[in-house]
Amino acid sequence: MSSKNLIKVSLIGLLSSVFVPNNLVYANENSDPVYKPAPQKEVHYNWGYGSPASGFPIDHFKAEFDQSGTYAKGDYFLQTFADDGVKVEVDGVTKINRWTDYTGGIEKALWLGVTDGQHSVKTSYYENVSGAGVFSDIVPFGSWLAYYYPNDSLSGMPASAKVISTEKLSEKFPGSPAKGIGADHFSARYTTAKRISAGDYMLNLNADDGIRVYVDGKLVVDRWQKPGEDRIKLTISDSKDAKEGEKDVHWIEVEYREDILNGYVDVSLTPFPVLGLKTGKEAHYNWGYGSPASGYPSDYFVADIDQSGTYAKGDYFLQTFADDGVKVEVDGETKINRWTDYTGGMEKALWLGVAEGQHTVKTRYLENVAAAGVFSDVVPFGSWLAYYYPNDSLSGMPAAAKVISTDKLSEKFPGSPAAGIGADHFSARYTTAKRIAAGDYVLKLNADDGIRVYVDGKLVADRWQKFGADLTKLTISDRTDAKAGEKDVHWI
Repeated sequence: MSSKNLIKVSLIGLLSSVFVPNNLVYANENSDPVYKPAPQKEVHYNWGYGSPASGFPIDHFKAEFDQSGTYAKGDYFLQTFADDGVKVEVDGVTKINRWTDYTGGIEKALWLGVTDGQHSVKTSYYENVSGAGVFSDIVPFGSWLAYYYPNDSLSGMPASAKVISTEKLSEKFPGSPAKGIGADHFSARYTTAKRISAGDYMLNLNADDGIRVYVDGKLVVDRWQKPGEDRIKLTISDSKDAKEGEKDVHWIEVEYREDILNGYVDVSLTPFPVLGLKTGKEAHYNWGYGSPASGYPSDYFVADIDQSGTYAKGDYFLQTFADDGVKVEVDGETKINRWTDYTGGMEKALWLGVAEGQHTVKTRYLENVAAAGVFSDVVPFGSWLAYYYPNDSLSGMPAAAKVISTDKLSEKFPGSPAAGIGADHFSARYTTAKRIAAGDYVLKLNADDGIRVYVDGKLVADRWQKFGADLTKLTISDRTDAKAGEKDVHWI
């Protein structure tokens, strides 16, 4: 027992007599040593299984980092990654407090509305046993914090880190990306926070090799095994569960993997391009696989079409056919809302009891990928809306359209019926809505070549393979499932 006491006394004596470096501090002779380097805003240390400095143990020590200094006005995010515990205090307020052993996770916090000037920022760290390292950064909104890993799986602690002060993430790797990282078989994690207004955006990315993108923790792109370029439409919404002043704050995280040879990563978030069109009351566009206008992409854009103007008193129907999404708003009321990819179908709505005068009519169109086109019309009851197709099967999008302002449908085709349509092997679809009193009627038709007629969606005449004249008796009944004021409205 006495010999053990002698050993303990001897060790204390040895420690008290050795040289103590400037950055080695003991709170008292029985506490863990504290590493205190010179003040710096970026704290990037991965000591592995080694000591933080000469004279320090490899386990059971603490570190204190002073990141105080002058900070510009604006919003910032704080991020730490530590093995083991870490705390961050800003102007006396604790922002991060994970005083536990290593979890393998990253801690984040917001520092918003920072005033220009001097601020106190301090990071505290403790090391228990095994690997040791701490990363602590204060990053302006819109800049990226990069962690680089000496493996292609984002495993363990980063070997290096840096802040990239650009809105667009763009890095090329002709060799090693950072100290302690090889030229091949490495990975990187990039994080940013920024204020993004609710709306539609385009996520543009290009990477060699793998890439994954998360927005507010949700995986939106996974090309980990498929290098190359891509564009993804994103709809950003305000965060419902966020504190006041933080609803438009969003986190974007990019994970990147480099295999061999030269690598690169490019990521940007841009508003959806919006094309403004003043067309009059008829909007007839079939852009195919091309661009709607000079300087616009052929995919991923929005078109706002203004069909406002003076409308006569009466009843109207609205009809759209779009590849992809379409919405129509009349005097502030949404009449058509099919904001999806192409369905191959038409959308119809009624606009009844219109007062004579000026009215606001607006169509919004969304193009995702592949072919693009939108047809949107406001048609008086009794007039016909005609779609013309460059095939004899009514397939795909119309090539042209027009409103025929007669109650009787009558067209002759000595040649082409419309621009973009040949003189033969074409087809047409005609639509009208009108008020028809309940009773018996005669449907008169004559066609060369095929014809089909539907009333309220029901096929009443089919002479698709048998041209010529025909008379068909029809009994029209009020629509029992219609709203008040619409029971005598029928579609042909």
